[in-house]
Amino acid sequence: MNRSPFIDPELCRRCGACCKSFEIDYSRNLDPIDLSEIERIKALVGFGDRVTTREDEDTISLVINIPCRYLVEEEGLYSCQVYDDPQRRPLMCEHFPYASSSAVDCPHMQRGKR
Repeated sequence: MNRSPFIDPELCRRCGACCKSFEIDYSRNLDPIDLSEIERIKALVGFGDRVTTREDEDTISLVINIPCRYLVEEEGLYSCQVYDDPQRRPLMCEHFPYASSSAVDCPHMQRGKR
């Protein structure tokens, strides 16, 4: 369960959305060579349509629809096998929700917190 003050702890384990996909945001102001990284990642063999992009005025987001290998679902509740193991838990998970997170990223974010 996420211990963030921005997540309702009673509802946190209900969907696992934060562990089923994630996004990496790239500013449109990056050098074209840096932006080419998006296409390189999308072209990786084996990912197919599970890696897509979403664009808005300022940002190109690389959307990776690949569930985390540590996500476990039991009886409709989700948990992380390595949540309490700082050596194995990904750094991006430790910092979720991010400054830019919204209810789109986590439907259980507490209103007024972000």
